[in-house]
Amino acid sequence: MPGRALSDKEVKELFEREKNDMEYNFSLSEFKDSCAVYAKGRKITRKQLIQYIANKKGGAHLDHKRKQDEEAYATSDAVLAEPMLFGGQPAQPVQKNLPGKNPVYLELLSIGQFLTRSSDTKRFMEVAESVL
Repeated sequence: MPGRALSDKEVKELFEREKNDMEYNFSLSEFKDSCAVYAKGRKITRKQLIQYIANKKGGAHLDHKRKQDEEAYATSDAVLAEPMLFGGQPAQPVQKNLPGKNPVYLELLSIGQFLTRSSDTKRFMEVAESVL
């Protein structure tokens, strides 16, 4: 990289050259078992994150017992309790736990986007639409 700001053309060329390095193919099992959030020295898988939102935050039902994945849930609780935002310091005072602000909610959004754009989901939708 040069010791100067890149031109628009150089930025575009760099992006085109490296954009495929940002994409990975996963099986559904690999995807759900891969790291969604790494916080406080603890890896939280995508499966644990979805279960946390479903069971602890009332996305499906509330399960205050949290016997399974209790450590992952405790870490997720801690991440949600902190005003940790992506993109640097907020210009406005932090409003805690707004969807779209916290890394846990951002990762949940990312999981949904990934699944809806997957080739398997597209094939499923094509078959479903042909039957309906």
